[in-house]
Amino acid sequence: MFDDIEFDIKHYTIGGKLVTGTYTVPQHTILEQNVTTQLVKERLLKQLIDCVLTNNLAEFTRVENPIDQTYVYRVRCYLAPDDQVKILRTLPMNHLQV
Repeated sequence: MFDDIEFDIKHYTIGGKLVTGTYTVPQHTILEQNVTTQLVKERLLKQLIDCVLTNNLAEFTRVENPIDQTYVYRVRCYLAPDDQVKILRTLPMNHLQV
């Protein structure tokens, strides 16, 4: 279960990428296996993280501090809140794609 989540990455002229995960499951599977909406959200998000990592959609940096002999690791992604993503979904696809 959850092995058939599909991800689609679209490139936009606004300087970003829209990653969409899709999971389709029959109602009887949801009922028989007591799958909650929260569980589906958690699995989608965990696999989205894998997709972001695999497709290099995150920037990683490491800075060494020789004074205290530590490394500072950072990760950065460009994300938009839900209401902004809804705006992207309503625009015609041929208008935004590169």
